[in-house]
Amino acid sequence: MRQLPLIASIVIGLIIVIGMIAYFYYHQTGASFSNADVYINPSNISKNDKQRFTVVLSIAPKGIKITGVELQITYDPAKLRLQSIDPGKYGYLPVVLEKKTDVSGTIIIALGAAPNKQKSLAHIMASLVFEPLQNGVSYISYGADTKVVSSEKNNENIVGKKGMAKVDIH
Repeated sequence: MRQLPLIASIVIGLIIVIGMIAYFYYHQTGASFSNADVYINPSNISKNDKQRFTVVLSIAPKGIKITGVELQITYDPAKLRLQSIDPGKYGYLPVVLEKKTDVSGTIIIALGAAPNKQKSLAHIMASLVFEPLQNGVSYISYGADTKVVSSEKNNENIVGKKGMAKVDIH
């Protein structure tokens, strides 16, 4: 019975030591526990065949100033047709470095910001207009090559959670 408080004290001590090591490591290396999350809104869409809709690509940088993004968006071109891409309209990351699409259902949008234009608050990065082509469920999502960089984080990829949109076409 006396061993329980001793074991609890050892466990608590280990937790404190590990926490201190992590704290000093992350502050010494400049790393961060928080990453920039990217979203697609709305995340649930229900449309009739041929009824166009817009999705908005947004970022939640969690206080980190964003230098640039390379967004890779994927969708099923058999079910959805991309009508337009509107990057940079909202004043965040205003320099459009690249914008391209291909027939496989991949969109690449690269955006950058001058040092005096970098933001650390949630912002809209671009909007996409799609037209449904056939009934069924389809998804619009961020691809594996989506990157978010910050000069505050040595221009390393700091993308965190990646949102997606489910499209129900009826």
